[in-house]
Amino acid sequence: MQKESLMAVNDLSLGIDFDRLLIFAWPLLLLLATTSVSTARTLTWTGNGTFFNRWSDPGNWNPSGPPANGDTLVFPAGFTPSNDLNNLQVHSIQFTGNGSTYLSGNPVTVESDITAASNNGEARIDFDITFSGGGGTFYTLGSSFLNIEDNVFLGNNLALNL
Repeated sequence: MQKESLMAVNDLSLGIDFDRLLIFAWPLLLLLATTSVSTARTLTWTGNGTFFNRWSDPGNWNPSGPPANGDTLVFPAGFTPSNDLNNLQVHSIQFTGNGSTYLSGNPVTVESDITAASNNGEARIDFDITFSGGGGTFYTLGSSFLNIEDNVFLGNNLALNL
């Protein structure tokens, strides 16, 4: 009798039908494996926030919300936004539209590039920039020009492309 009750306990603890479990679990595992961990977005400056020039004000961005690490930031011409966020690491910074835009504030780390595509204007950055990732590239398109007022730092084994 005692041997039978031990066998019953063992059967309960090992009585998992692994084939059935695998059939039901693999779609969930596949979903988890293909879901991107990154939630990087492209944010466009609107300047519609309560604090019209602060990067941290969610109302200054479309879609709403302050920049987070990995985001791409787009600045239309005619604004003077100030980065009041600390330790921000963006994918890229882009300047667009007709006219000039002046960025200032805290240092920013950029993974990829900075593009000035404004017509008849200046894209000015007045904070330290550190390039990480595969390298740093500055692009100027059309009749725009890019003016970096502070330091540009390169991470390990990076090349700066102008």
